Amino acid sequence: MWMSPISRTQFVSRTFRMTDEEATGKWLVPAELGDPDEVWERICVAAACGQLPGVKISSPRLDEILGHHLICVYCERSDKETASSVLKTIRGLGVTGHLKYKSCKATVDGRDEYLWSSEELEAVNSAGMAASPA
Repeated sequence: MWMSPISRTQFVSRTFRMTDEEATGKWLVPAELGDPDEVWERICVAAACGQLPGVKISSPRLDEILGHHLICVYCERSDKETASSVLKTIRGLGVTGHLKYKSCKATVDGRDEYLWSSEELEAVNSAGMAASPA
């Protein structure tokens, strides 16, 4: 139910004998059908240029079920720092709204659990910046 992944570095999902935070993972980015805001194009170009480890988009069959496109933006690890860094890149591409992060291990295990939300990590990053000396 997914189109072929795009990655400059030949990204490969890793989950074997790993915790959720050690495994690869992905930000789930919804995009309107037809992608009028060209979200997929910007994300795809970023992956092709090496700014993002890997990306893929839902197939038309899955789009029909979901009622929108779903873009997976992958991370090499699912720890807070890596997920935050990739989220910052996604935001820099103009992606807005609520995003969820899921480890590839949770997907392989059939668990519908999310490690992070964009609001959670952005609040932590904002609090950290506010606490830093000028």
